[in-house]
Amino acid sequence: MMRWRSPRRLWSWIGVWSVVLALGLGPVQALAAPAPPYAVVRVPRLNIRAAPSIQAPVVGQVQEGERVTVLGRNGEGTWLRVESAGGIGGWVYAELTQPSVPMAALALYQGSPAASASLPADLASDPKARQPGASKEAARASASQDAPSARQPAPNPDPRPVGPNPEGMALQTAATATVLQPLCRPNRLRTVTLAGRPRALATLDNRLYVALAEVSSLMMVDTARDMLLGTSRTTAEEVIAVAAADRSIYVADGPGKRLVVTTTQGAVKATIRLPGPPGSLAVEGDRAFVLHPEMGAVSVVDVRTQQVLATVSVGADPRQIAVISGRAFIAHNAGFLSVVDAQGQRQEQLLIPVNDVVGMAADPQEGVLYIAGGADQKVVAVDVATWTLVNSWTLDTLPSSLAFNPATGHLFVLDSTGQFLTVLSSVQADRAAQVQVQERPVEDPGNSLAVVQSKIYIMNPADSRLAVWLDRTCPGETPRRTTATLITYSSRTDLTPRRVEARIGILWPHGGAAPDQASYANLTAVLLREDGAVPACAWEPKVTLWAAVGGEPARLVAQGQRRMVTEKGVTFPVYDFNDVDIRVTRERNLPIHFTVRVEGVETVQNVWTHSATGRYLPTVRPELEGIIQRYDGPLDVRLWVEETPRGREIVALLLKAETLLALAPSSSGPVPQLRWAVDNGVTEPELIVGQSEVRREGGLIFAVWRFPGLDPDELLRGHAQARFWVEIPGVEVYSSVLAWGRDIRTLGARLPVPAVGCAEEIASR
Repeated sequence: MMRWRSPRRLWSWIGVWSVVLALGLGPVQALAAPAPPYAVVRVPRLNIRAAPSIQAPVVGQVQEGERVTVLGRNGEGTWLRVESAGGIGGWVYAELTQPSVPMAALALYQGSPAASASLPADLASDPKARQPGASKEAARASASQDAPSARQPAPNPDPRPVGPNPEGMALQTAATATVLQPLCRPNRLRTVTLAGRPRALATLDNRLYVALAEVSSLMMVDTARDMLLGTSRTTAEEVIAVAAADRSIYVADGPGKRLVVTTTQGAVKATIRLPGPPGSLAVEGDRAFVLHPEMGAVSVVDVRTQQVLATVSVGADPRQIAVISGRAFIAHNAGFLSVVDAQGQRQEQLLIPVNDVVGMAADPQEGVLYIAGGADQKVVAVDVATWTLVNSWTLDTLPSSLAFNPATGHLFVLDSTGQFLTVLSSVQADRAAQVQVQERPVEDPGNSLAVVQSKIYIMNPADSRLAVWLDRTCPGETPRRTTATLITYSSRTDLTPRRVEARIGILWPHGGAAPDQASYANLTAVLLREDGAVPACAWEPKVTLWAAVGGEPARLVAQGQRRMVTEKGVTFPVYDFNDVDIRVTRERNLPIHFTVRVEGVETVQNVWTHSATGRYLPTVRPELEGIIQRYDGPLDVRLWVEETPRGREIVALLLKAETLLALAPSSSGPVPQLRWAVDNGVTEPELIVGQSEVRREGGLIFAVWRFPGLDPDELLRGHAQARFWVEIPGVEVYSSVLAWGRDIRTLGARLPVPAVGCAEEIASR
């Protein structure tokens, strides 16, 4: 993959419009001189220097959130010439600010040193400074007095380029320099003036439907002639989003908490009540998927029966939604994807390598999602069939709206100011282009692009206009083919799941010995996604085995060794834990409860109990050695069962790890959550939050935690056994396992075979 670096040949404002005229884009209406660009300081204190170098004297400082007028840049684009509100002029390090315009739009400041002189000589001569990223980090640290606290995106540890360069410049790769070719820029056709403030776009056949926020109406545009066909009122109190499919238009009504369905001419066909305020929506066939950002949920609507089939919790801050082959894909601000099927079941959640999700577009034909992240100025392409990262581009603008043209394979990215349109090629990832589509900046709402028959429609919510551009291909560009496969690279990487099921399926005592005679055993586990498929075949996480002996807290005992197996025609990885010591069962007649954890992701697990007799052994609270008042490190947890007037209750004690020191009562301390699994299943989705109870004993005052509302006997009405443990969000916990049942041994479990395995080429790596 290739990284798109900022161009070395940058244009001034006058130069940009000269190129536009030279390309024959038509006359430009005379406008008043635009306001000078500015930059917003992104660190607590930023030094203003006399020259673009960290060795130059500091002439002043500006504070976080303060605006400075930008007068130009240095040749390399790493420093900005600015003037503060107090009249102090000088240079600031560009990466510690957020300019109002892309770097490409800034003029070279007259008298600016050459690009090679923009960093101090001592950095150039220091061997450590010549390491990748050393000069940039040194400049950051010196430019800001608080550089470590600057909210900068984490640097990419992969030195390989990961995106295109739009100017066809030489870009250094690990082996050699590659000249990247530009794409053809789209041509400007015309401007369509609208009546009312546009809010969202939807397309159907040769029609464009524009939601007008001020009048809660839909404006129809004939895309063949770019003519207004009329405006139709909806019954929505306020149009939040609009979608179109199968000769119907779908309007999300925010205050009314409704989905309004109209004909293509605007006649209302149905009004469907929703469980909460809607956000964006996506429609395919007879299913509409409505996002509820405030609820962190998605409603699945059957448009034939006009009923909400289910409302599914998908997690915090969902931002964008798209549908491919009957499944809805929801991108969250924190950088993960949720998947919901047409029956209203959440199938999957996976991590994606972007932060601050701001835009998403789909290519249903190839099964690819394009997702833009604002914090890292990145766009990634994800194959939803294999959960692999197909391509990645780093931009020199802040991305916002996205749209895809299936005819050319071009992806369009509008920047957050609505001024610059970047064109990326899904067929040739080393081609890109950029064009200025608007003179004045206006905040892009994130849904301002639509493509119909290779025409690009760009909505301007500030002046109620649609700019119409024509997408095109040039000689030498690889054409889009309906059977084409997107270009991938040898560095192709599976996406990491956000959560996995870790299932132990085999415990085999050496020599086939009976449990009360065995000394060592081999265990094997498999990782599954929520939908039963293998998670990320090329992903090789650290998988560890934990054992809780009797009523003792769990401890790490082994790290898994990855091995590929094939069963029932499905190839998948398993993790072996060999030569595990199980003598305590033989020598002390204590059960051992084994679980598996996966580093870096949320793990739901089954518990494998190895026991000689399977008899339940009651556990009691340990004798305490003392109290600890303040402590924020790892915790041991001991569980036992107490009889109460309300029935049996599970009780927990929190201890400083590896000690018998209990935590003193505190209103701000950690709050445990009781988790459990029944029979051979994995963690149940329900949890119970503990309630603190202060106890006094032997001069000690300490806290225990009860979990009311769960009688363990009730779980045995439909199951043979249940196992309980404690988790605390954000805290490293070593919990004991409380086994409950007529026979607590794991019996009859088998290694599950995934529903979908690995491709042969991945499995053979």
